[in-house]
Amino acid sequence: MMPGPELLIACPACDVLAKVFSPGMGDSYGAIIWSDGFRDAPMMPRPPRITRCHHCAHIFWVGAAIPCGYLDPESPNPDPAWTSAPYVAPLDEAGFLEAVASGAAHDTESELELRVAAWWRGNDRFRVDPAQTGHPTSEQACENLARIIELTAEGDETLLLFRAEALRHLGRFAEVETTLEGVVCSDFRPAKTKQLDWTRSGNRDLHVLFEDGPLPSTPEPEA
Repeated sequence: MMPGPELLIACPACDVLAKVFSPGMGDSYGAIIWSDGFRDAPMMPRPPRITRCHHCAHIFWVGAAIPCGYLDPESPNPDPAWTSAPYVAPLDEAGFLEAVASGAAHDTESELELRVAAWWRGNDRFRVDPAQTGHPTSEQACENLARIIELTAEGDETLLLFRAEALRHLGRFAEVETTLEGVVCSDFRPAKTKQLDWTRSGNRDLHVLFEDGPLPSTPEPEA
């Protein structure tokens, strides 16, 4: 990956600086699509869309922060306050759920983004080791999945795939099959087929869906 310029932003709550890396140019080599919709593309990292201030702990959308300028890598005398600023950090599962509870979601679309991101971060423990499998089991994670199911009930076919996976994680297999009846686009047939196979075998675990191959675009909250 070829990095781009670094943006300096100020926390909306305390004005302390942080850096946001630019994704620059990359490729999808080594990318993995997981059954929960998460796309792991090591060669195409992207900055977080929401973060926690390293100074005051305020959670804020990166796009709503105050832009202060770009770091010039060619500058002979860069401002030490700028160069020493840490990069914005991604939230973990608890952080995303805290963001929802604190009212960071300003509509149902942003609520879904935050809740899906919390789901993904909770599932990360199953991505580390291919031999390790599992599904969300904590009360908080299951409540989050139930809300995702509500938010995607009237969604398009992409969102129905998210809904089906959330239902499968909860073991609501009959509802998975009903939901997948609404997925008719041929582009989604491979994903639908795998979902049905796992459902009919009573499997609730997270799986690799595709490797090194693109899927139609899906909502991708940042890690």
